Amino acid sequence: MPVRASTAKSTAAGRVTEFSVAAGVSWGAHAQWGIVADPVQSLPRRGPEWLTRGSRRASMSPVVGEVTCLPLYSLAVRSRARQSTDTLMRKTHSSRRSAALLLIVIGFTQALSAQQPPELLLRVRETVPISAEDAVAIMHPIKCDSRGNLYVRYTDPVGRHLASPVMRISREGKRTAEFRLEAAPGFENAGTFDDFAVDLRGKVYLVANRVIREQPLKVEQVIVGYESDGDHDSTIKLEAFFQPAQLAVFLSGEFLASGEKLTETNADIQAGGKPFTGIFDRHGALVAEVTLPDDVEAEQGAEPKLGETPQRLPVAEFRRALSEGNAVAAEDGNIYLMRATSKPLIYVVSPRGDVVRRLVITPPAEHARAITMQAAAGKVVVMFVERHASGRFKRHVFAVADWHTGETIAHYVDTPEIGGALACYTPNGFTFLGSKDDQWVIRTTHPQ
Repeated sequence: MPVRASTAKSTAAGRVTEFSVAAGVSWGAHAQWGIVADPVQSLPRRGPEWLTRGSRRASMSPVVGEVTCLPLYSLAVRSRARQSTDTLMRKTHSSRRSAALLLIVIGFTQALSAQQPPELLLRVRETVPISAEDAVAIMHPIKCDSRGNLYVRYTDPVGRHLASPVMRISREGKRTAEFRLEAAPGFENAGTFDDFAVDLRGKVYLVANRVIREQPLKVEQVIVGYESDGDHDSTIKLEAFFQPAQLAVFLSGEFLASGEKLTETNADIQAGGKPFTGIFDRHGALVAEVTLPDDVEAEQGAEPKLGETPQRLPVAEFRRALSEGNAVAAEDGNIYLMRATSKPLIYVVSPRGDVVRRLVITPPAEHARAITMQAAAGKVVVMFVERHASGRFKRHVFAVADWHTGETIAHYVDTPEIGGALACYTPNGFTFLGSKDDQWVIRTTHPQ
């Protein structure tokens, strides 16, 4: 996808059955130090100090706001007149009821705040101009290597975007290599590729369709490898028939490729609306076809097999989930593969083809869609485009989540001065590719 540089609740389901406002007294059945885990809301263990003079508990009815105080002690009040006793009891009851209601409001407010990850603005730390690069559109995704180099594809002025070469840009803003598909035998005059990957040694791999015959059409899927200086190194035929969307290289040297399955019938090639993910060795042999739990598929596709529970999406949404996803090799030896659904799915896949974990990332807002992902240093970062209800662009939000649990740690928000596409994420911060005065620049950022 081209990227432009200018680019109440009812408590019936799980209500709090009792709580205490006394210091050191348990809050119902979910009591623990810190925050209480409750199916509907989380309430803080301790109440304000001015409410902790006596020990009492209250039960919440299924209608929010109706609280009945249940005294656990007898009032040590003796009165000579019944009327004054009744008046005191009524005032005491009213005071307790108001205090309990106030405590519930405070607890609900704190619980809601605790459930929302902090939101931090990103500020530019350094801007490095990229020499001799005009700010035309760039293509998704941008990738990085361990040395901080950026790997970028620009759109082609005559529209052959999928044939545009990969450019390596150093941290100093210099173009240091080009990786062109037409440099490989068999692609001199035509050919397109959908994704690319970079390994630890700086070698670059393009996953492409190679046309074997035009009438009737016959194609095969290959991985074209290049040395770090851009020279062609190898062409590897893959033992699978699919339309590639993502490619990544494991630290151990195997490839993960993902996309949409293809079928060939009556000299015609059809896309069947089914996903494909496979592990291939260095010679292109299929080591394992990976079944991703709850993976996406098109509604027009064949019915799921027994035991499968895919997310069936309209065809356009299915292909968007594939094409705008991403595959990233991480230092833990696994590959993180994202499907760009409304709640992005991230699958952690081992070199043997095992699905180690499945993460679901919560969007920062209702009208936010994921467009790319990075993984490093124990975290995954999903870039969202957030829009107003009218569809007008609002902002970019970067959800940083724990890569073991998928729990969002923080939301980082860019500012107009950043105005670019996410390129890299490291423990030191985010790196963006943006523009200034019609020229591409590299911006490193830090939280405000």
